Amino acid sequence: MEESNTWDGKVATLLNAFESFIEQDAESLLVKQAVRKLSELDATGIPPSQADFTRWVEEVLQDEVIPAGRFQRNGPTVVNLMAARGVPFKIVIIPGMVEKSFPPLIGQDAILLDQERKVLNRVLGGKEKEPLPLKAEGRLEEERLLFRLAIGAAREKLILSFPRIEIGTGRERLPSSFLLAAVKALTGKSIDFQESEISTEEPVPLKLAGQTVNLRGRIDRIDLTKDGKKARVRDYKSGNKLGKENDFQGGRTLQLPLYLLAAKQLLENLHRGIQVESAEYYFLKEKKKSRHIKFDFSALEAKETELQEILKTIAGSIEEGVFIAAPDYQCDYCDFEMICGNWTPMLFDRKAKDPRVKRYLEMRTGEKEDTGEESEG
Repeated sequence: MEESNTWDGKVATLLNAFESFIEQDAESLLVKQAVRKLSELDATGIPPSQADFTRWVEEVLQDEVIPAGRFQRNGPTVVNLMAARGVPFKIVIIPGMVEKSFPPLIGQDAILLDQERKVLNRVLGGKEKEPLPLKAEGRLEEERLLFRLAIGAAREKLILSFPRIEIGTGRERLPSSFLLAAVKALTGKSIDFQESEISTEEPVPLKLAGQTVNLRGRIDRIDLTKDGKKARVRDYKSGNKLGKENDFQGGRTLQLPLYLLAAKQLLENLHRGIQVESAEYYFLKEKKKSRHIKFDFSALEAKETELQEILKTIAGSIEEGVFIAAPDYQCDYCDFEMICGNWTPMLFDRKAKDPRVKRYLEMRTGEKEDTGEESEG
């Protein structure tokens, strides 16, 4: 589309691609008719930029009344809850049941709050909810009613689902209060979808560097094979791809190896003899083939001595209060950069020769460093 400098040319290219991927039916015909209207803009003599063309396509599709779903025809009916209310279906599937989505984040009228509306209603008619409708309370009741109508429409099967991870950021999402209430009504039990059978509030004690280290954290996901003999740990990342496979990077990337050890200890209580094969970062922004950075358990076993030395150095530094800021390129992305200030490199240069930080700096660089001291004389 970017090669064409006319509205008609861009429309033709877009519709050719559309016809290649979308089944031709009554709905797709309406879409094409709406987009073809943009060809008339060539009469203005103004060539379209790609951004302008995209914006206008979105606008004409929003303005066009295009039927949603395929009611009483082959295939599923995809409609919003308002359009489906009161209509029975064999199977009803309601996806996306997360907080701030269903029910949506409901706000009050910025000019006339609900409390003020209640006062006015009592003065005008003696009732709190009439004649001025309550924006927040009223909307939540509407959402509850829509949900009741939707689940009541299922004649044979009802499927409710929610995404655990937010696409694009990798953040955890909370299940909708409607979903939790529905599960409790069906089972009689309150359920927390965020926990599994191996979840624990207690720290996981790991024998590391000759001492017990209590590890706290949150593992995003653990996959098990069907026979329960093998496992894989996965941690979702929303930022740019960083790190190296099977590498501690001077103690800066210990999350995956520590997750491996913690997962093995937790899973062994439920699956005797289970083999935790690997832990991996999954970068949501990257292309499919390059989304993963792995740390294999076999590599961890081969590097156990190195890991023990790194953890011994870190634990010893914490106990002795010997920790200095070692600035590098990652400081540009740190949330606390302003706290450190511009003088961090100067402080580092001053402290780097102190014998107490020598081992820590050797760990960071992965090699023995000279003290830089010259003999006097």
